[in-house]
Amino acid sequence: MSDIPKVLIADDEQTCIDFVRASLSDMPCEVLEAFDGQQALDVARKHHPQLIILDIQMPERSGFDVFVE
Repeated sequence: MSDIPKVLIADDEQTCIDFVRASLSDMPCEVLEAFDGQQALDVARKHHPQLIILDIQMPERSGFDVFVE
């Protein structure tokens, strides 16, 4: 099991994901990506990230729906 924390960035805009990824580049973490709400749930369930950075307005399911679930 890795001691490197996992961060999930969920956003439907690649430029936003790229910006957050660049902001985290100096931190020792594994960055995971999701491009809609359902994919964010699937990735979170599979990888159990320590931090989720979640956009509110996304296709499939909103960030609010993802947060509640």
